[in-house]
Amino acid sequence: MIFALALNILLGVSDTAYSVEKELDMFTHAVSMTTDGKGFIYVLDKDQNQIYKLDSNLNVVKVAGGKGWNQVQFDAPTFIDGSSGLDIIVSDPNNYRIQRLDLNLAFISQLKTDQPTFLEQYQFKTPISTTVVNASDLYVVDGDNKRVVVFPRGADPNNAFGGFNSPKGKVVDPAKISKDGNNMIYVLDKGNSSIKVYDNFGSYQKDIHPDKILSFSIYGNTLFIFDGKTVVTYDINKGSFAGSMIQIIEEEGRDFTDFLVYNNNKYLLLEKNKVSLLINKN
Repeated sequence: MIFALALNILLGVSDTAYSVEKELDMFTHAVSMTTDGKGFIYVLDKDQNQIYKLDSNLNVVKVAGGKGWNQVQFDAPTFIDGSSGLDIIVSDPNNYRIQRLDLNLAFISQLKTDQPTFLEQYQFKTPISTTVVNASDLYVVDGDNKRVVVFPRGADPNNAFGGFNSPKGKVVDPAKISKDGNNMIYVLDKGNSSIKVYDNFGSYQKDIHPDKILSFSIYGNTLFIFDGKTVVTYDINKGSFAGSMIQIIEEEGRDFTDFLVYNNNKYLLLEKNKVSLLINKN
């Protein structure tokens, strides 16, 4: 089922309700950010091949990484994922792998997604992004075949969905992946300007079609969709858009790469060179 709305007309745009509380400007090409179960923030810089661990006030706690193929080294990584709350997963497609780190950014393990021991239909080289479901099941966006591959307990893969065998749920250009509290899977499909929704078995459920989408974040039972200037909310339980579009950015031409809801009152906005913490003024 496709949910498509002319949001600018039906919802209206509210005045800017958020103001910048703090900014950290020290990146070259930041592409992704996440949080852990303790509230720390992690920013991934693709050009520097580094991870920045920040506290809730955007103070730098630790920096790790560097260019290479050894432990805690990367080659233009694309995504950082703290969805388990217990560890950090980094997608490192040019090294054909995913690295798992602890919350202090020390190496735990790696998963080479093209291992010859895997069934051939599940082998691929370029992991783009990840989310962790049921504490240990790893869902990986496969950049080679435009699909999602499932690694139960982070081990041998046993399922794939969203590819050419999924006519209704086929993704064109998958990017960010996330989950909600019911373990439903959400995939940003840049090729269709939509978010595709699947259950945790990979069965296609629906498309969510905002007017425009740059990134999204899930907090509680709400899907927050950011288009580069405004945020629109989607009620997961009701299956419908809710409330007005909230304008959080007034300037034109800013180069945003990611968006994250930090808590009920704060958003995080990522640009290539900086991260901004926005707070609700109301």
